[in-house]
Amino acid sequence: MLPDASEDFARILQSDFPFAPFIASLGFLLILFIEKIMVNSNSKTTSPYILISILSIHSIIVGIALGTEDRMG
Repeated sequence: MLPDASEDFARILQSDFPFAPFIASLGFLLILFIEKIMVNSNSKTTSPYILISILSIHSIIVGIALGTEDRMG
């Protein structure tokens, strides 16, 4: 998906900046940040909240990716 996204960003924005890897990196850093902040509380009651937060963000990102597809299959 990343090579396709890179081609589409380059074609639409007419720029050489690697937007797709940049956005993917920001997503990774967001998940890492949430995990580190939640884990540093050292409480077993936060574990479900970590999982819910990370899975929610992942679901939103996957939903956006699927919503931008112009063909099925």
